[in-house]
Amino acid sequence: MLLAIALIASFFFAMNIGASGAAASIGVADESDAIPNRQAAV
Repeated sequence: MLLAIALIASFFFAMNIGASGAAASIGVADESDAIPNRQAAV
């Protein structure tokens, strides 16, 4: 049971860290008009 909770928590944190990094890089590319707004939204 403890292992399952630890795996779920670690997956949750890993997804949050990955999403945070992706959002930061897409935000910079979008604001500098390196990629179109429609592509950044997808």
